[in-house]
Amino acid sequence: MSRRRIAVLVNDFGPPAAEAGRNNVAALCTRLADRFDWLFLGMSDRDAEDAFLGHPVHRIGSPLYRSRFARDAYPVGAARLLVRGAGLLRQWRPDCVLNCMETASTGILALAMRRAAGLTVPMLQWLWTDWYELGAARGHWLTEQLPHLAMNGALLSRAALRHADGILAASRHLAARAEKAGARRVAFAPAGVDLQRFRPHERLKEEGRMRQSSSFILHPSSFILAYVGHLTWTKGASLLLEAAGPLLEQGRATLVLATAHEAEESAQVERWRGLPGVTIRGLCDPREVFAAADLTVLPRRCSYGTATYPNVVLESLACGTPVATSRLLGVDEVVRDGDNGFLLPAGDVTALRSLLESLAAGPSRLNAVAARARASVEEFDWDRAARRIGGVLEGWLP
Repeated sequence: MSRRRIAVLVNDFGPPAAEAGRNNVAALCTRLADRFDWLFLGMSDRDAEDAFLGHPVHRIGSPLYRSRFARDAYPVGAARLLVRGAGLLRQWRPDCVLNCMETASTGILALAMRRAAGLTVPMLQWLWTDWYELGAARGHWLTEQLPHLAMNGALLSRAALRHADGILAASRHLAARAEKAGARRVAFAPAGVDLQRFRPHERLKEEGRMRQSSSFILHPSSFILAYVGHLTWTKGASLLLEAAGPLLEQGRATLVLATAHEAEESAQVERWRGLPGVTIRGLCDPREVFAAADLTVLPRRCSYGTATYPNVVLESLACGTPVATSRLLGVDEVVRDGDNGFLLPAGDVTALRSLLESLAAGPSRLNAVAARARASVEEFDWDRAARRIGGVLEGWLP
């Protein structure tokens, strides 16, 4: 019997892997390589063809893809992907189209592509976001809010969920949202974490602590904070710098920021480069950062519809490092306040500063939480997650 063929829509699927979405697609497909054949296609900064695990990857260029205006130019890239993607689907004849692009509304694009290719195979969606609602979000109207409202609002997103042949929901919240929107079939299918790669590592921790100590002439027991992620306004790295500022100035803490791309808060963060207690790193192995840290801090202002389990959260906890982050949908299904981490009101600098001061003054509370961090994510082992998702795919394919 021939292996089933799945066409996967995933944006910017190429090295280096620095985005949670494509990292999760890569992890899933690697573990299911003996069960399915894959075709990967999606938008990127340029037209390119390469391969992943021997399976073809087609990236279609979209204007301004690496700029803050990427969302404004999205319709042009989507139109190019629709035309090129339909031709590839027509030629490859998959048994299924699996949409792994970022937003729920992209299901409309996946459905249009399937129709343009003249296929009747199922279109399944691995759902990471529901839809954008204005709420209390502020700032960046041109590059964030207006494009999200126009393209990722409730109308298009609900239509995509209703017309998909099946939804693999990456969180329990998203499963409930999809069912309420009228989705035909919904399965709880969260991404996982590589527990072999991300694990407590005493040598890395000691090396990291000594590196921070020698760089800033601090005692190795200094309170080490970590931030791993982009410097977008929503991620809130500037909030962390503001909250941790007094501790850094007093030499009671050090901070490592690992970030890959230019974004709205890049200039604000860059002003801290070279100041005592602050290390700013580019693309790096996040294990080194988590292993060296006492606490990973992710002070998101809002979610823009994302309601899943952030890779950074799972990976930090797997390394035995607690997480302090905002109480947002999806995140609160993984981080339990006071148990394996700390949940704070989104955007609340005062609450974050108070927490950091408390943990720096009394490490016993943090140590107790750290002891439970690793065990709290063992249920999300990637091998187990891939088997679950593979079973759902096989059960839903004709």
